[in-house]
Amino acid sequence: PYRIANINRSGEWALIDNGTGTDLYSKGKKLPQESVKGSAQGFAENANLIVFSALENENSYTITVVDKTSGNAIYQKKDYFLYKPVVMGADGSIYYTQKEFGRNQTVFNLIDPKTLQISEITRVSLPAATTAMTLSASGLFGVGLGDGSVVVMTKDGGQSASFQAATSPIEGLSFSPDGRFLAVASAEGVRIFSILPSSK
Repeated sequence: PYRIANINRSGEWALIDNGTGTDLYSKGKKLPQESVKGSAQGFAENANLIVFSALENENSYTITVVDKTSGNAIYQKKDYFLYKPVVMGADGSIYYTQKEFGRNQTVFNLIDPKTLQISEITRVSLPAATTAMTLSASGLFGVGLGDGSVVVMTKDGGQSASFQAATSPIEGLSFSPDGRFLAVASAEGVRIFSILPSSK
């Protein structure tokens, strides 16, 4: 009876917004593996872990990491002024963005998969709030913004491309396996953009 906020690639995990909180269910289980206060926001996974964020109250968020094998939360932290996107690399590195209060900058943060410590990797001035994010196999960020624009950047904040992809907020992004193309989803549909030149 509740809204499905996200389903993972295999269909074995679902993030449910129950109206007062966020529940993470695994296939075949009648009770949630993890429950947190607040509405579901970002969701990402790799082969072993799931990470999701929830908006607990105004500008207050929780980030939770769950081990797929055990179904247990192995990390949880409260943070503030987060944007919705969260991305997980194949090695378990977790990236999320945060608004710097009082300044027109977006902070990119990393949760280290081994130490589970948070560190700032860069901060950049962007024309709008981040609404979607993806990471290529070569380590390039694709960042979708609320004004319909897209920024492609390195982890140190260097921009390699910036373009207007839509007139509505960007809802999803995905690099092709070779990193040459970027699929961009918005209310206007899905468009494919060439990001890198051919290697031929």
